[in-house]
Amino acid sequence: MKRLTLILAALALTLSLSQCKKTETPTTDEGIFITLKAGYGNGAKTDFAPATGAFVWTEDAMEYIYVGGSNHSDCLGVLSGTGNGMVSMTFSGTLTTTPDAGETLYFFYLGKGRDGSAVSTLNFSSQDGTLENVTNYHIAISEGIDYTGQTSFSATLNMKMAIAYFDVNGFKNANETAETVYLHGDEVYSSATIDYTNGTITGNAKGYINLGTASNGKYVALIPSVSTETTLKFDSNSKWGAMNFLRGIQAGRYYSNSGAALTVTAGALLAGTIPGLFSVSATEMVRFSKGNLQYDKTDSKWSFMANQYDIVEPANQNVGTDYANWSVVSLFGWGTGNNPTCTSGDFSNFDEWGNNAIVNGGNTPNSGWRTPTSDEWHYLFTSSDRSNKRFLKATILGHKGVILFPDSYDGKGLTGSYSYNTSGFQSVNNDDWVKMEAVGAAFLPAAGMRNGTNGTVVNGDVGIDGAYWSSTRTREVYFNVSSI
Repeated sequence: MKRLTLILAALALTLSLSQCKKTETPTTDEGIFITLKAGYGNGAKTDFAPATGAFVWTEDAMEYIYVGGSNHSDCLGVLSGTGNGMVSMTFSGTLTTTPDAGETLYFFYLGKGRDGSAVSTLNFSSQDGTLENVTNYHIAISEGIDYTGQTSFSATLNMKMAIAYFDVNGFKNANETAETVYLHGDEVYSSATIDYTNGTITGNAKGYINLGTASNGKYVALIPSVSTETTLKFDSNSKWGAMNFLRGIQAGRYYSNSGAALTVTAGALLAGTIPGLFSVSATEMVRFSKGNLQYDKTDSKWSFMANQYDIVEPANQNVGTDYANWSVVSLFGWGTGNNPTCTSGDFSNFDEWGNNAIVNGGNTPNSGWRTPTSDEWHYLFTSSDRSNKRFLKATILGHKGVILFPDSYDGKGLTGSYSYNTSGFQSVNNDDWVKMEAVGAAFLPAAGMRNGTNGTVVNGDVGIDGAYWSSTRTREVYFNVSSI
């Protein structure tokens, strides 16, 4: 897929506070009054003007300034004022904690749509891509001002985040239906921490930002990156894209194509993956392979099975010590990525199978394939935050196993009626399985188990029981006729 490299011009976004000096001994009843000037006064009802990157106060909306101090970890107080769609406002409020003499004060604007309650963490994950929504994530903070007893202040608030405008209209499935697009990357943060003591905001959780359904215009607020170069990644159920920023994501910048959206090219998925995004934690999503992994002794190659329900070792087959009697391995010992035929049951070291070159999975070593951790398997099966239709023990095309559903699965358009997240096997008709697989459902076949010492595939387990390793081995996935 074409990699887009951008060097974008900066557009500084600032907020200014003008002063009216007065020297009085403050009390917690008087409050601190400030006047705020904010960019261009064009009377707009939104506080961000895409064509210019201008910032104005929302008309008829209550806005808040939060005050921090270098000697106090909590917010000292909240100032408020009613917006007028122009460039200046007056804020006033009561500091519930009186600053110490000489203490450095910081003034924080934390976006519109707030209720005036002081917060220490901001959530960036639930943005919807609209111009109206992105204004909730305008973060601007002043430089430090020494407190000497004054009750009126002058300061400039500088933007501590960036805004980008993306065209993700290409993220559609084979039926040209727009899909939900998720933005992520090594330096994309889903939440940030406010430090009232030093006037900073810091990304504290790398994660996904939900941009909503694909369209040709998505605004997103981003916490600046630390690196000088960073890549933003975009994923939907069936497409992915990336955009490289040579100078990183910088505070106070509006990233666009001269006011128009930056087009993100939507490419095909990595070879070997199925469509569908699955949350494995509150901050990470994965895709599954097209089938279980197998290793062929005859040519020393790794590959994914052709179908999700395929099984290699039949019941009662004695594969022999170190698979001496059988040429294709899929019932691996734990962590045998560097020794796939090992049957000793040694659990001392874990070597990731996915680090190998997988012929139909990109055929490149260390290309990103990996085994879920114990916690990730647990999250997939149990987290209601992921979905209320997480899995289905099922028989498909005559094969028993467990269907795992991607986060976006809603179960609509099926002819059968199914009970999700339960322990009993249910028959899924062929048409419904085709629909499930098309939206990214992953099937874990009941491939049975192998005796770790003598190499015999346990009688009766194939087609009934399924056992899947985790990379951390504190918890694995196991299911049989009556349980999971």
